[in-house]
Amino acid sequence: MIFANFRVKDLIIDYSTSVAGPWVSLNGVFVFLFGPIYLPFKITEVRSYLKEAATHRL
Repeated sequence: MIFANFRVKDLIIDYSTSVAGPWVSLNGVFVFLFGPIYLPFKITEVRSYLKEAATHRL
């Protein structure tokens, strides 16, 4: 489970970097301690950022 949390962390960072630049930061301690809660929060943050960026481009 811990390995999977850190893999998801890496995927979130890679995705955000490829789409909008390296703007998202994930704390390794939070991933280790609160992974199942912290990671969905960060995924939601990435989606909100991308949605906001898409509306400002129009």
